[in-house]
Amino acid sequence: MEQYNKCKGTFLENEILNLFKSKFTNCEIFTNNCWKSSEDGKTYENDILIIYKNYALIIEAKGNNISNYTREGSFNNAKKDMTKLILKSAIQANGFKKFLRENKGKKISLNKKNSENNDVSLLNINRYLCLSVSINGMESLGNSQLQWFQELNGDKKDIIIPHIQLGHLMVILDILDTEAEVIHYLRQRTIIDRSLRYTADELDLLGMYLKSGLNLNFDNKEHVAPFMGISKEIDEYYFNKLIKPKCKRTKLFMEGIERFRRLSPNSVDEEILLLDIPYKGQQAIEKEIKHCKDKMINEKATNPIITEIIGDDCRCIVAVLYWYYYTAEEVKVGVRKSKFYDIFKEQRDEIYILGIEVDFYNNYSCGFIDKINLKGLK
Repeated sequence: MEQYNKCKGTFLENEILNLFKSKFTNCEIFTNNCWKSSEDGKTYENDILIIYKNYALIIEAKGNNISNYTREGSFNNAKKDMTKLILKSAIQANGFKKFLRENKGKKISLNKKNSENNDVSLLNINRYLCLSVSINGMESLGNSQLQWFQELNGDKKDIIIPHIQLGHLMVILDILDTEAEVIHYLRQRTIIDRSLRYTADELDLLGMYLKSGLNLNFDNKEHVAPFMGISKEIDEYYFNKLIKPKCKRTKLFMEGIERFRRLSPNSVDEEILLLDIPYKGQQAIEKEIKHCKDKMINEKATNPIITEIIGDDCRCIVAVLYWYYYTAEEVKVGVRKSKFYDIFKEQRDEIYILGIEVDFYNNYSCGFIDKINLKGLK
């Protein structure tokens, strides 16, 4: 049995490695990373660490099976299985994340069992994501973790990390087009798992992501949100060989994401900010941009035009149209010195500033995107 479990663990790690190697270009992957905790002085092991641009993706691979007793409804066995698959993984991953944060901006050497050390550069790392992967799981019951953590870990839900079955991870990395989309999906999954009770399996959540980016705002986060059945497009793609479903994007946003992917070798942040804006918001933005561009041309305006497009009581999206002879930095400085900025500072907690560059031929494109947190400035 021990040899069998070891083989399962090795198989799972190799599958995860191959999946991320095929999806994430120009990344560094480190396995079996031994690290020493600053809290208890003990040495622990992380299964997989992926360094991509400014992100550290921490993965714990769990080869444990869900017992038949759990599948038959034994609550005590379910608690044991969830402790192995969910709680233990979350504690391990968060411990390693804390260790990496303590060594932010450094080059570190991590011991690796029976092998040379892993030399990891954290010079560019300022974002961290954790993920637990297992061969199988508890379908919809294993995804919504709030109720499990209340049983297993009290109210300490801030350590919750997404738990995804291997088969579902394969689908996620196949469906999502870019590294940034994968990172954004995992980030949104983390937020949802820590704040919302829901009824859904992983593919329902992926289906919801394709439609909305999982940019959801619930007034009552303790209720059960029914997402079941949203995976229909994904199911039809695999079972009936239909067209692969994709995230809904306007042309402006598709081109902007690709541009930032090419021009930002050390950061995913601009891509992520664009992914934060759901499709309906993108449509509203493009409509307003076209209107402002026509005004800009007809009035022969030379200065950038600032307009608030959509927003709520906490945040808003502001578009800034500017001619190609301005630099992005000049425009950003201009926005911060404008009357608009003073008004936003009083009324909003954060603003997204979307810079739209208009070229010599009057075509427009994403020049930059910035997010300003105004909460601390009030």
